[in-house]
Amino acid sequence: MKNLNTFYRYKNNIPFSYRLNEWLEIWFNNRKEFFVFTNNDDFNSEDIEGTFKAHQKRFRDTKKIHIWNGESEKTIFGDSKFNLYFRAWHDYIHIKYGFGYSQTDEAIVSDIQKNQLPKDWIFERELIHAEIVGQAHYNYINNSFVKEQRLFTIEYLQDTVKALNNKSYGY
Repeated sequence: MKNLNTFYRYKNNIPFSYRLNEWLEIWFNNRKEFFVFTNNDDFNSEDIEGTFKAHQKRFRDTKKIHIWNGESEKTIFGDSKFNLYFRAWHDYIHIKYGFGYSQTDEAIVSDIQKNQLPKDWIFERELIHAEIVGQAHYNYINNSFVKEQRLFTIEYLQDTVKALNNKSYGY
């Protein structure tokens, strides 16, 4: 495992893994026709099942997955473009495999994504886990989404309980 303390010194535009960003760009460029970036966040946390069904229907009808482009700064990717590529990959997995947005489904989607990466990319797999499962758990515990994603990820990888209980990461 990398020395995570060095990540505290990284500027916001430095990714935690350049090779993950490169992988995301290749993945996205091979499927970009499926995605529409939008300012409208149509995720309804009060009706996650209905939201997922609506997203599935939109994909069936249009062959498009809408990706919200908000809150894409201060992420582990260092550049909002790569955060959007990650969201596209993540949402594509939800739609392709039929897993919704529950805690269990998020964990399964995380595992699918980790398994699509090269087997020896241990650190990148941990980043994916923190990004999906860690943030989902944070939301469940704190009823708040993670705003300080870079700091949350560093702390989550060092001390999961401390990160999940740190209210300052949410909004």
